[in-house]
Amino acid sequence: ARARRITALREAIGAKKAARVAATGAIKSMDYGAAVHGISDADMERIHKVGLAGMSPSAKGRSKTAVLAIAGDPAWQAMVAPILQWVRMAWKAENEQRSTVRVDDMEEAWNEARAEREKLVSPTGRRRWQLVRGPAGATHLALERIGWWSEDEVTLTDDEGVSRRIDKFSPALWAALLKEAVQRHHEKQLG
Repeated sequence: ARARRITALREAIGAKKAARVAATGAIKSMDYGAAVHGISDADMERIHKVGLAGMSPSAKGRSKTAVLAIAGDPAWQAMVAPILQWVRMAWKAENEQRSTVRVDDMEEAWNEARAEREKLVSPTGRRRWQLVRGPAGATHLALERIGWWSEDEVTLTDDEGVSRRIDKFSPALWAALLKEAVQRHHEKQLG
């Protein structure tokens, strides 16, 4: 229903404005809670469908992956929301005296969830979002989705092999790095 409304809006006001409405309204309402529990691959497909409804080209049979790789993903924040939340918590822990969470606490939570994380990806590589029980598991699957990983959750290694500590860079820089990673993810899917 949302995708049809966005498609009708695109026809009425144009693709550029409709894409903006989809990205700032419809997609944002669909990604509620993503920072804590993540968004399953099936739900991500639904979010992309709504976002794509407002984008050009609008021909039937177009490649979703090609459009996202060329025009950019309006739902990139939803794909990486748990990671963004995790680095925001680390930044606050490191830079705000009133923070109730320390980076050491986050590392401990990551280590305590190790057994859970091992079950989150099936032997065939399918992500099991229904088994996520908190921010550490959601962060793990969001990292896996874009080809990133972490041994200790204090240092993230990106899809290009560059490692960075979560508490040493601002959330704004992390957002830019993650947006670029989502873009590379779509480009790799093109082949």
